[in-house]
Amino acid sequence: MTVGEAVRELQVTAIIFAAGPIASRRCLRGSEPGWRRVRTREEIAAHHEAAHAAVALALGTVAWLATIVPVPGVNSGYVLLAQPADASDPWGGRKYTSDAAVVRETVRALSLTGRRPLEILRAIRREAAKLVEEHWPLIGDLAGELLKRKTLHRADVAAIIPPHVNRSCEIPDRQ
Repeated sequence: MTVGEAVRELQVTAIIFAAGPIASRRCLRGSEPGWRRVRTREEIAAHHEAAHAAVALALGTVAWLATIVPVPGVNSGYVLLAQPADASDPWGGRKYTSDAAVVRETVRALSLTGRRPLEILRAIRREAAKLVEEHWPLIGDLAGELLKRKTLHRADVAAIIPPHVNRSCEIPDRQ
């Protein structure tokens, strides 16, 4: 992997993790300025996790698993971008890390390229917000399915996505 490819991979990771909180706020927006939607915690969590999955898809990968089932140490659910080696320990022995912590550490790493951290953070948030808006209908569909099923596997996500969305990544059958 080249340095440029590694930098792009870090940027993609940060954008995916930044998308969740952006979608959490987006799903509360009302239809008119000054109005807010009333949503349950579970509905907000479903939009949050659906945004991670949809933005990952838009950036060329499919989430291995998205769930709104709370687990110890996680507030409202999580998305795994790769198949865990041990299903009973989805983080492979690592401590769960919040979205904000992943973005912060990624910005810190990317700042080693010479760009200012605030400039990097703003660019990541802009791109994540753009992708959330662009894929809002898909995020809504995924959130709806998460509310019904609580957990979506890779093949479930693939079955929900419309044909016009990036399908360049290979999607293996659910295990």
